[in-house]
Amino acid sequence: MARNIERRRTLADAGLSILAGEGARGLTHRAVDRKAGVPTGTATNYFRTRDALISALVDRIGDRLSPTSDDLARRSSQPPGPDLFADYMRDIVRR
Repeated sequence: MARNIERRRTLADAGLSILAGEGARGLTHRAVDRKAGVPTGTATNYFRTRDALISALVDRIGDRLSPTSDDLARRSSQPPGPDLFADYMRDIVRR
């Protein structure tokens, strides 16, 4: 299995774009290849099955919604409460 992290992210982002625009029926390995602008078969090399592709999309959603270490450090001194919760939520929406 290929291990290039940046390529996996690119493929997953392409898959998310397809899923958002066309729904689950439009999400195929070939569609991901086309959207990502990579040679046919690339998505299959990274994600052997449709389940693996969908799992990668779920992981990518988590990556994109997770706060960075800088975000966490900036908020670590703030007391827990509604203001901190609202700040986290605004940050998630921004990402």
